[in-house]
Amino acid sequence: MLLSLHVQNVAVISDLTIDFGSGLNVITGETGAGKSIVIDSLNFVLGERADRSLIRHGENMAVVQASFHCSDNLAVMELLDEYGVSCDADGIIIIRRSMTQTGRSDCKINGWAVTVGQLRRLVVLLIDVHSQHQTQSLLDEQTHINILDSYSKKIIEILDKYEKSFFKYKNLLKTLSEYPDRSNLAREIDMLSYQINDIESARLEQGEEELLVVERNKLQNNERLLEAANIIVSLIDGRDGMGLDSALTLMLKQVSFMTKFDPSISDLTDRLESVQIEINDLKDVFLEYIETNTDGIEKLEQIEQRIDVIRKIKRKYGTDIEEVLRKLDEYKIRLDFLSDAESNLSELNKCISKVIYELLSIAKMLSDERDKTGRLLSREIVKQLIDLGMKHAEFNVDVDFFGEVVEKLTHKGGDNVRFAISLNPGEPLKPLSRVASGGEMSRVMLAIKNITADLENIDTLIFDEIDTGISGNAAKTVAQKLHNIASKRQVIVVTHLAQIAAMADSNFLITKSVYESETVSEIHHLTDEETIYELMRILGSESKSETGYGHAKELKLNANLYKESQKQLLYNKK
Repeated sequence: MLLSLHVQNVAVISDLTIDFGSGLNVITGETGAGKSIVIDSLNFVLGERADRSLIRHGENMAVVQASFHCSDNLAVMELLDEYGVSCDADGIIIIRRSMTQTGRSDCKINGWAVTVGQLRRLVVLLIDVHSQHQTQSLLDEQTHINILDSYSKKIIEILDKYEKSFFKYKNLLKTLSEYPDRSNLAREIDMLSYQINDIESARLEQGEEELLVVERNKLQNNERLLEAANIIVSLIDGRDGMGLDSALTLMLKQVSFMTKFDPSISDLTDRLESVQIEINDLKDVFLEYIETNTDGIEKLEQIEQRIDVIRKIKRKYGTDIEEVLRKLDEYKIRLDFLSDAESNLSELNKCISKVIYELLSIAKMLSDERDKTGRLLSREIVKQLIDLGMKHAEFNVDVDFFGEVVEKLTHKGGDNVRFAISLNPGEPLKPLSRVASGGEMSRVMLAIKNITADLENIDTLIFDEIDTGISGNAAKTVAQKLHNIASKRQVIVVTHLAQIAAMADSNFLITKSVYESETVSEIHHLTDEETIYELMRILGSESKSETGYGHAKELKLNANLYKESQKQLLYNKK
């Protein structure tokens, strides 16, 4: 449900906020007061093309913000989750769109920046606008099949069965496409076998290359390392003079002599002996190091060869060993898949033939049901159109079946569905887009919505210019039908008709004033008494006319009586 609309710096609107209610919301006002600007602003925030001419004169930026409540709309919540847009526990969605004089447009949902395409995907789940100033969904023949299908539970049941079969068929074709043709089958198997053997023969291990590089760096400096180790051993042994070992032996003799006369230093003997033992252990370590690293050149060659093998495999199959091993798994799976290709293809083609037969049968069944339902829907819509003052209307739901060939089938079946209408006696039926004007189109949509609204999941409908060319009893009928739709969802109407204004659950009056040479449009939520005076204005009565007041009061009373009767009717059905 649309909770509020805030418009800032759009045409003659400086700053305007409308808080809508549930049920039927009606906006009235003098011609030129700004009613159409409200609809233009709404279309803008819902993703229509940005037009800089809408920006109020003297201002740099126009901003429109719409707030919706939709906690029960799972499709909306799933789409927001897909966008990564968070929503509070109350299910409030705030859509904000701005436009500058430089042409820059910015749109956000709950403060998160989104593209206009993403915005449009969302709003079609929230609101349906029918206006003389925009391309209506009813003119898009792609929507006609959806309207027809929503009218019949049986169609929906058959369509569900069809879609399951259709996607099964598509998945089988996808599997079939994964097999190469016979001329390439042996070649691909040979290639996969070679690639698997090539990778496996390299015996790759995670982290091996890094360890080899470290070892190679050590071996590349092996000569210097051995030289250093030999120097250390020489210093311990004293090959070029007195070494550490000889020096420590001499030191021990001197300490032994000293302890004879000074027992206080006797513990130094143990310490020197410990140092001598540690020095000799170190010598053994360095001797072993020299012995084990004398074959460094041979080892370096082996490591260089191993690194070369690893890097060649990486150049052929991946940027790192992890990716190469992943490719190996893929090659093995693909080889297993192709190894049984002959038997698998035979079985797969049998399955495809079976599904094609099933799919074509269901498509024909679906088309027959659409044709039958289309005739029923056509009669219902004609009844509604006659009620709405289009006495000579003819309406037809054309169902054109093209599903004899499986390749032509779509996820919707094998039908083209198109609505055709004739509004004047003797005129042939023609597509809606070539016949109906804006006001007539709104009434056609109103007729259809009266039939299908309960089957749809859109919370808010907006009608603009729905009253074009009607009056009297037809106007009363339009008002009643709008109420019928609004009893289960929010409806917003811009109108000049008193009958529709009288039927409203919430009335809004747009006025235009001049302040200091500046034109400003304002909106006021009318009280019950103010509504009576607005009805008088629409009916052309003077504000002080007792007759006009009585007429307006009677109009409102009759509307309330109708609404009460509908409530009672609904209660009795329960």
